[in-house]
Amino acid sequence: MREETNKEYEFKDYGEQLRFKYCPICQSDSDNPDFSLNCKSKTYYCHRTGTGGKVKDLRYIDRDFYNFVIKILNETQKPLKINKKSDDNREIKQNFDKIVTSRGAKPLNAEWREYLSNRKIGEKHLDKLFRMGKNNMMMIPITDGEHVVAIKYRGINKELSCESGSQSDYFINWQHIKSRDYLIIVEGEIDLLSGLEAGYDNIVSLPFGATNVKAVTNQKHWIDEFSKIIIAVDNDEAGKKSREKIINELKDIKEKLYSVDMGKYKDFNEVLTGEGKEKIKELVDNATVAEISEEEIFTTGKDGYYMKIKGELVPITDFTLNITGYSNNYIMGTAHTLGRDKEFKAKKTDLLLSSGIVQHIGYYFGAPSTIPSFWSWILKQNLTKYIDEIEHYGIINNKYYDTTSQVICDRNDLVIQNIDSFQPLTKTEKLWLNKNLLKMRSDAIQSLVGICWALGRLHNHLAYPILELAGSTSVGKTEYAEFIVRILFGTKENIKSLGTVSAHQIRSFSSCSNITPWVLDEVKVIGHILRDKAVELVGTIRALYDNKTVNQGNTKDKLYEFKLCTPFIISGETKLNDVSFRNRTITAELKSANKGEYKVYEMLKNSDILEKMGKTALNRRLEKGSIEVERKRLQTLFPDVKDDRQLHNIKCLYSGFLALKEIVKISKDIEKQFVQYLNEIGKDSENVVQNFYELLEMVSESDKDLRSFYAIKEGKHYLWLSQLYKVIAEEHFKTNSTLELLDLRSLRKQLIKENFILNTNVSIRFYDPFTRKTKVEKAVEIVPITIFNIEKYD
Repeated sequence: MREETNKEYEFKDYGEQLRFKYCPICQSDSDNPDFSLNCKSKTYYCHRTGTGGKVKDLRYIDRDFYNFVIKILNETQKPLKINKKSDDNREIKQNFDKIVTSRGAKPLNAEWREYLSNRKIGEKHLDKLFRMGKNNMMMIPITDGEHVVAIKYRGINKELSCESGSQSDYFINWQHIKSRDYLIIVEGEIDLLSGLEAGYDNIVSLPFGATNVKAVTNQKHWIDEFSKIIIAVDNDEAGKKSREKIINELKDIKEKLYSVDMGKYKDFNEVLTGEGKEKIKELVDNATVAEISEEEIFTTGKDGYYMKIKGELVPITDFTLNITGYSNNYIMGTAHTLGRDKEFKAKKTDLLLSSGIVQHIGYYFGAPSTIPSFWSWILKQNLTKYIDEIEHYGIINNKYYDTTSQVICDRNDLVIQNIDSFQPLTKTEKLWLNKNLLKMRSDAIQSLVGICWALGRLHNHLAYPILELAGSTSVGKTEYAEFIVRILFGTKENIKSLGTVSAHQIRSFSSCSNITPWVLDEVKVIGHILRDKAVELVGTIRALYDNKTVNQGNTKDKLYEFKLCTPFIISGETKLNDVSFRNRTITAELKSANKGEYKVYEMLKNSDILEKMGKTALNRRLEKGSIEVERKRLQTLFPDVKDDRQLHNIKCLYSGFLALKEIVKISKDIEKQFVQYLNEIGKDSENVVQNFYELLEMVSESDKDLRSFYAIKEGKHYLWLSQLYKVIAEEHFKTNSTLELLDLRSLRKQLIKENFILNTNVSIRFYDPFTRKTKVEKAVEIVPITIFNIEKYD
């Protein structure tokens, strides 16, 4: 017995049967294997639920596990290595590698090149596929990926032969294919060259003519990796039989199979010599879904579905289905049961269990082992209803998705309004925006900060600054946040209070959309529970800023992952002072003095003009592409911004400003003021030394005796760092501070790197307030500071 281990799936090998610890059917993962796979029959069985089926059906259940299983099956099917000997010591495999090296070292000669040229085939692909063989024949080596397992010979007059012992288990040219977009299968090497000549790199040839499709059988799992399989064998009787054989071998993946109609031509080379490359492309583009005739074991009745068992139709459900869409992981539609319709959207893994079908649809009376085949049959009837599955809403691959889009998305925690529900801006509304939009706050610059932050999001989908709304109570922070959210198709429902959201919700909200933002409001750290939540929030924000993936953070067997991408607004009286957070933040300073005009507030609050403006900006982004601002231009406009992180933050707002200028007229004076403002707020960046100074200020305001860890000797300043750290940690906890507090080792290392600590190997006498005596301790010399006043102790 051999035990194999993969980073995700462990299994034990019992010859034809593999036993896995992980089961994709019941989602268990235990030392007592619950899932078995038969390598010979290509079937699986879940011992816990009694569910079984064909390996191919696993791709609808757990794609990652299916890919792993296919890899294992391919490894178990590799041919014998060369030079194996039988019991009577007779060699049963030739050393084809040696034959190729000794006989086939020369490229095709001029006669062959001229012959192929007359058939409209150039020299681009010849040397990587063929060599000169014996008797002026073209040598065609065929490989298993490691060794040559067959050698075929072809003469100019079409005479064919091969080396004794050659295998027919592998296609010609399969080893050169990299992408998995499509695969074209032809009948011979000349058609293969013709397809390559037409620009189709993903093309293979049967090794030994139309009747031998062993390569298809042997490489079935490799073929299944392709999104589309196009059969382009010869247009004669032998070719038609070959096509039927290939389709029969691949009927398990028939939804991917397409067939080329050669029309009046026999094969690709006749097409190439007759009408050229473009005609081959036309035929491939017009390939039609391959027709497969096979007896179905399931059928549809008036009151449910039936299954043919021993020649008789037996009812297996009390429902019929209208599938409206399915993806790799979900099926959705309407179930008709006992005269009632019920909409459903369910995970495929749930629907592979009888209990899951009952929960979402109705009753399944058939054997549990037939459920995978039943769903395969249902989905094959609805091939045209396959839809994409996306991780979040927003702009993906230059397309915009909201909840009305023809996609499946599991992210529904944030309210995302559909842009089709908003009409374009009218002429009157445009005039109103020109006159009043920047009066959202009486300070136009503070109005611009939030608006440009929002519109800049349409043009920057990777790392993006957090918008912080700073100010005391009753300055309009929540209304300001609502307006900014609505520009990007959210609602006030996306505004949450720090005291009411869990860490899980924070991760979930942050993974819904790369356009629509969410707001954490009422950030006022009072008490250690809110402080701890704020600290955890900062960690999530770091990951959010960098578009990281985090997990649910619980003890389940399979953690739920969140792809963090949602723009984030934070509002409250307490500033989060973590160094990493400050460098990821753009702040709108909201004060009583810069509240907006009431009539402007009323218009923005009670109309959809903000959403219409956002729709205008979004359509511009989709039609014309992102607004890109070159680094050189940024450095010219903002000469005082030296830190790359701050320059990136300013770029995001400035691109939003340029987007706004395409919608609203902005005076040169306001533009100049805004550029100056961005330059001013971007010139300073937070670092560990500044954070440490703030920690020292916190300690200086405490009742601690500073002489117990701080000393000045001969004009030089010293700290007993370990003692000071204890005091900092105590005050940090006592005051609910959100300042970043690294561990002592990391803090010391960074202060040395920033040249705040000048010398680490000194001994200094410090005062002990308990004994009222001094004692010598290991200390560090630091740059002179004025935060601590020890003269008061004299």
